[in-house]
Amino acid sequence: MRMESYLRSTDPVLAPYTTIPNLLGKWAKDDPNRLAYIIYSKGNLRRTITYGELYDKSVSLAKGLVRYGIHQGDVVGVGGNNTAEFLICIYAIQMTRAKPLHLTFHMKDGSDLKRMMQLVGNCKMIMFDPGEGDRHLKIVRNFMSIDPQNGHVIQCEFPDLKLAVLHSPPTKSIEQFTLQNLYYYGNDVHLPQIDPDDTAAILSTSGSTGFPKAVEFSHYSVILIGYNIHYLLQTESFDKTELVYFNDRPFYWLGGYPFWEIVTGGTRITQTNPFAPTSASAGTNYVMDILQKERPFCAFFVTPMLNQLLHRQDIQIKIRSVLTGGQPVPSTILDGLGKTFDNLAVAYAATEFGLGAGKIYTASSTLSQKYLGVAPLSGVDFKIVDRNGLIVKSPASGEVYIRTPVRFQGYINNEEKTKNVIMPCGWYKTDDYAYINADNSLVVSGRIFDVMEISGSKVAPFFIEAAMKKHKDVKDVVVFPIKHPLTDDDVPCASVLTQKGANVTAEGLRKFTRDTMKIDEDVKMLEDAYVPKHIIFLEDLPTTGTGKTDRKATIKLSVPLIENIK
Repeated sequence: MRMESYLRSTDPVLAPYTTIPNLLGKWAKDDPNRLAYIIYSKGNLRRTITYGELYDKSVSLAKGLVRYGIHQGDVVGVGGNNTAEFLICIYAIQMTRAKPLHLTFHMKDGSDLKRMMQLVGNCKMIMFDPGEGDRHLKIVRNFMSIDPQNGHVIQCEFPDLKLAVLHSPPTKSIEQFTLQNLYYYGNDVHLPQIDPDDTAAILSTSGSTGFPKAVEFSHYSVILIGYNIHYLLQTESFDKTELVYFNDRPFYWLGGYPFWEIVTGGTRITQTNPFAPTSASAGTNYVMDILQKERPFCAFFVTPMLNQLLHRQDIQIKIRSVLTGGQPVPSTILDGLGKTFDNLAVAYAATEFGLGAGKIYTASSTLSQKYLGVAPLSGVDFKIVDRNGLIVKSPASGEVYIRTPVRFQGYINNEEKTKNVIMPCGWYKTDDYAYINADNSLVVSGRIFDVMEISGSKVAPFFIEAAMKKHKDVKDVVVFPIKHPLTDDDVPCASVLTQKGANVTAEGLRKFTRDTMKIDEDVKMLEDAYVPKHIIFLEDLPTTGTGKTDRKATIKLSVPLIENIK
């Protein structure tokens, strides 16, 4: 008898109802000399910070923020690379009951940063690292003037913004207001009591359906995600000395936010900027060097990175527990069991609902399907629905709806998008295509709409198409993915119809797209997601009966023409 496609976890939710600063204070008190972070940067520079240092500096900065007028409900932007100062900033902001807004510096003109500040609003201060070659500082100076003596914003298009502070001094010998000017060690400033339901972070979505949207996370929701990662990595059974975790994803991204370390008090190994290498292979080489030196007992890798590591012949380390996710995980990745890792955990997550599902695979696991399945975590339920939102019979495929213990409240200042994804009774509409298999696991096989999944990021083809269509010689274009044979990652490709008499080349169009996107040199690897690797020119693009470009027919025609995919 076929059952409805519905899964629910009956396991109790064990995450404590507390705050992030409370946990940080606990680890600082229990073992102040324990390394909280090991951070690698360009030139293999290794920097560390202990829990004692992290907590003390966060408290001192929080007092300084209060003295400068930061209070409950204010929004404070934090941006830049993975540094100790970034962490100090977000914890200090939390201690004031203000809201840390995580900002990115991906675009040369600062459009991504400005868009998020404008969307969220009420941003009173920004704190950011200068970036390599002071790139981030140059970006900020494009749209505001800052008094170097005191950090006051003199002129800016954001009227609420009063202060701009660098995490550390610029590389060039120019005076600038930094965190050192904000630290306050006096006892006459009292920090407010924090509630677990206060906002701990504002993160941006991947922007798979357009520009990124903003989502608030409470202290409790952050801690709940941390406990779920703790469970999937099985680190509750680790000795204290074995709580050493590698995760080099950015702190501003869901996959790199400091979840695990705040609930375990363990040591996290990371790097300042995983997007800086010029290619995926160069990035893998750098990660390999770090792994060989530090020998972590557990790790998180986005699926393409893990696939790259598995195909390395020179890897000489075995990690006890590995967590992966960010896109459908091919079952071939289990070839690494017993070789590169002892246990593999697959995670299903999104900014909107956090970490909703996961499953642990061991050497005894047997599989027949193409992609690995997951099971709902504590307090989570799923259902698979048809186009009308009605539940389907297993194993039919459909769209995933999810409901979690900490309900998604909606996108900040975006009521229209919120209405499109929050269904009656608290269900969140994921846009993911999946089915429930015979093992009662949820198997996610892709997206309902044309969304590419590249190195853990979700990229909408029309976003790239819009940039390419700005070229004077491009009449129409269809962007689509093909699978990389080694990593199973999506590789962006484009079929182009040019204007009559055009003389544009594939390389010229790639350069135009790169320049139009304004991707900053500091995140050069993002070009893999936004610049088509393969561009073919067609004499005509197929159309539908209504005269619109037929995407499916264009892709079917184009794929056989693409050769030498690597």
